[in-house]
Amino acid sequence: MEPHALAFSSESIRLTYLIDFGLMFIIAITLWLRSIKQAQPEQFLFLKIVGYLFLSVFTFHIQSLPLPLPLGFIVAYLLMSKAVTNRSIKQKAVLLGGALFLFNLLPLTQQIDQLLYPRDQMSSYLHKQLEPSNTGFSMTILDSHNQIRDSLSEKDADAVKLYAALVESKRIAAVPSTWQPAVSIELRQEHEQERFRELQFIWDEQGRYLTLFNGETTYSFESSEAFRAIFKQKIKPYLSAEL
Repeated sequence: MEPHALAFSSESIRLTYLIDFGLMFIIAITLWLRSIKQAQPEQFLFLKIVGYLFLSVFTFHIQSLPLPLPLGFIVAYLLMSKAVTNRSIKQKAVLLGGALFLFNLLPLTQQIDQLLYPRDQMSSYLHKQLEPSNTGFSMTILDSHNQIRDSLSEKDADAVKLYAALVESKRIAAVPSTWQPAVSIELRQEHEQERFRELQFIWDEQGRYLTLFNGETTYSFESSEAFRAIFKQKIKPYLSAEL
């Protein structure tokens, strides 16, 4: 199983768009209300303010460049410079749109996704309440030489207990300096989020400390006593056989 970077959840992407468009319309309404008294008569002025804001936020991405190009801001500024009526109001709309462009450079989606699904909590990756009859999973057990030792699934009662106990693992800053990887489990599960359908965990020979690499960062956890008891019964015999 090749580690892969986790994509953002659809919820975090939708919330980011909601915040962006919400800010855009709040700015447009505020600018229109503050300018309406001194504005010269112009048809569809509010819609034009929204248009300048929206266009200013538009970006163009080039794969070789780390940041998007403010193409929309440039086009909006050129259009605004040719405006005759209410140019100052439209200029404010373009500049505020440029500010929104800079705001969008912040990793907002990433931060929202971290709040919704904290990367350092095991419950973000696994089902808190596993229902074997509705949720399938498989665990491929590999030794330190990456040789397959066994395969477990939701049909195995001990595997279900192992999965449930794994959810209880607690985040720690780092595994002990003496920690040595001894066994890994490749987990494939039915999950509403595709990014959590394939995960790889690595344990020491006691099954106490484990790491999870999510494609971006390696997180360390300490397993529960319940997990270690099942680990000792179900998985450790493979390590003894390897020795």
